[in-house]
Amino acid sequence: MKEFTYAEGYHQKYYLTQFRELRSFLEANYPDTKSLADSTVAARLNAALFSGFGKPRRLIEAEIDRYDLPDDLRKTVLERV
Repeated sequence: MKEFTYAEGYHQKYYLTQFRELRSFLEANYPDTKSLADSTVAARLNAALFSGFGKPRRLIEAEIDRYDLPDDLRKTVLERV
């Protein structure tokens, strides 16, 4: 079996790169490529913000308080899902 290799940092949670403030917040909380890649919060936000693969809005609304996002970022996410 081959060893798993993480992609470069700029590939991790690619759709979050369209939301610079949100991506910066997550990178501050998950300071290395592996921790960002392994983050459930980053994965869910990335999926939610990518149309076609996002969780339904009601599920994101049910979880978003657990993400500890600042109010402005919380609002951005809820406006986009």
